[in-house]
Amino acid sequence: MSKSFLVFKRKVRAQSTIAAILLGLGISVAVLAAITLIGKFSGNTPTALHYALTGAAAIILSVALYFIFMPSDKRLARRLDSLYSLDEKVSTMVELRNVDSAFAALQREDADTRLGEKPRRAVKSRQLIAGLLVFAISVCFTVGAWLIPVKADDGETPIDEFDKQWLITAIGELITMVENSYVNEGLRESTLNALNSLLDFVEESDYLSEMKAEAITTVLSINSALKTANSAEILSLKLKESSNEKMIALGKELASLSGSASKNALIELGEYVDGVSSDDAVFVADELNSYLASSGIRNDDALYAIFKSLVSAIKDFEDIEDAFDSAAKKLSSEIIVQNVNKSTINIVINKLCNLFGITENDLKAEDPDVDIDIRDPDDQGQIPPDDGVEEPDTNIGSGGLGTGEVVYGSDDMIFDPDTNTYRPFGEMLNDYFAKANEKITDGKTSDEISDAAEEYFGTLFGTNNKDNQ
Repeated sequence: MSKSFLVFKRKVRAQSTIAAILLGLGISVAVLAAITLIGKFSGNTPTALHYALTGAAAIILSVALYFIFMPSDKRLARRLDSLYSLDEKVSTMVELRNVDSAFAALQREDADTRLGEKPRRAVKSRQLIAGLLVFAISVCFTVGAWLIPVKADDGETPIDEFDKQWLITAIGELITMVENSYVNEGLRESTLNALNSLLDFVEESDYLSEMKAEAITTVLSINSALKTANSAEILSLKLKESSNEKMIALGKELASLSGSASKNALIELGEYVDGVSSDDAVFVADELNSYLASSGIRNDDALYAIFKSLVSAIKDFEDIEDAFDSAAKKLSSEIIVQNVNKSTINIVINKLCNLFGITENDLKAEDPDVDIDIRDPDDQGQIPPDDGVEEPDTNIGSGGLGTGEVVYGSDDMIFDPDTNTYRPFGEMLNDYFAKANEKITDGKTSDEISDAAEEYFGTLFGTNNKDNQ
């Protein structure tokens, strides 16, 4: 084939390739921009699937357009003959390219010479111009679709970016608080999953009403997880169905999540069991066992294990006093944990409700049986006024900082013998609680010390009654 013809062919191929890519990409992006614009009116935003389909469509369309735009050798030859007025010399050369004769060789040489004298820049591509135009229009359309504010059907305007970032920061702080808390593992994991899911939603959404709806779902999910994890309150409902006064008293104390009161109530139940006949004692064991079974508490729950061991001790006629004393210490420790669960999760729930303006009626509209007491702490929640003034924390003696209801560890630096460094007291509070709880559970502390530890940590975690504080 003529060298001059091949030069022109490479140029036309490059033009066709660029035109096909620009047109394919431009059309696909324009379609995605249209979907985005429609989504703003309908309340839906493009997903990762939309972007993936756009990329695939751009590739397929570009390949198809290339084969449409790229002319065959005969079509290109006719185009060059017409463009440079070569009297079909190039077309004849293409027709005779496989003919082996002196006349054909002379004709090809003459056509190649004539074609080589022509300027290549004269070869224009209408498809390339169209591709550039379509791509430019699609880019402008896409930018407009993303940046032009569009009101929702209910007249809601997109949330201000400052307010959105404030919400994102607040949720992030809740996540950090839960991560560093002593909430039991299963509840902590489910709470973190719910909060992270809400955070992702808030980052993607532009409307406060959508965020509020998602936050309501999150609050109900977290509250449900708390109800499942705090088995003391579940079991208390069953125990209060009993006709035994000691069993009813224990149920009431479990419902209050008071560790010392629950421990004393269990000891009193033990004294009752120890003073009745073996048949009556077995009746109590059977009744307690039936409550465990019907309560729905998981078999791996700590409270389930405590009361199940008592059932076995009664039926095996073991030392009732020792069995109940041991169980009472474990119960007190577990109640502290469940108190921390409730205290921490209530902080999360109340913070979310105040952040997104969620009321008890909003929650009941989704779940009529929900029972959540939403507190309204001063200046806590709702997007704050941009007055440049931050409300100071309330000092609670020398124990730490808080709102007056829940006390948090201060930032005073104290020595940590485990790491041989100084750490903030607030950071070490959970470590202290874990160690104390382990000692209480193992029965290595006296009742007096156990009660004092429970009182101390209950005050710090905000789980004691204010009178006790």
